[in-house]
Amino acid sequence: MGWKLLKETFAITHHMKVVGDNVLIGSSYVGNLATINSKTGALTENETFPRFLRENYPALLKAEPATLAHLIATADTFEASIPVYTYDGGEIIERKCEVPGWPNATHDGEMMYENTHSTKKTEVVAWAKRNAHLAVRFTNEHIERLEKELADARASLARHTADVEKLAADYPDVAADTD
Repeated sequence: MGWKLLKETFAITHHMKVVGDNVLIGSSYVGNLATINSKTGALTENETFPRFLRENYPALLKAEPATLAHLIATADTFEASIPVYTYDGGEIIERKCEVPGWPNATHDGEMMYENTHSTKKTEVVAWAKRNAHLAVRFTNEHIERLEKELADARASLARHTADVEKLAADYPDVAADTD
């Protein structure tokens, strides 16, 4: 994917990353100041920052969607291919990058963060294990809360059912208005 070629062609100095079918141009605070659909080349600006492209990248704003789609479809070339690791659940994933660390992106356009990407595989494995253990703990706590709520709801239902039965037994001649 040619996110780097796009960056070089339009001298983009902001952060860039690929998310799904989109190339995002952003900053440290707003990751999607502008979005380019990689298939169509359609360029959209963040509604909160409508002057971003006009003020920073007027040539990009004027580019034809077909040109942008072509640039993105063109394979990037990189000066270096440094292994960097990240994780997704229980999977440890190796990617390549030119420069490790935030706010750089991997060759495939994934933004690297200091707490999710590292050149040290053992560090990423430790993060993944920690997060997996925390997920188990928090999920168990959530289940305990839900089980307590369910037990409370069942107790409440039993009380209300007993009320219905007592009223029916004590006042069999009075109809209930249940609508």
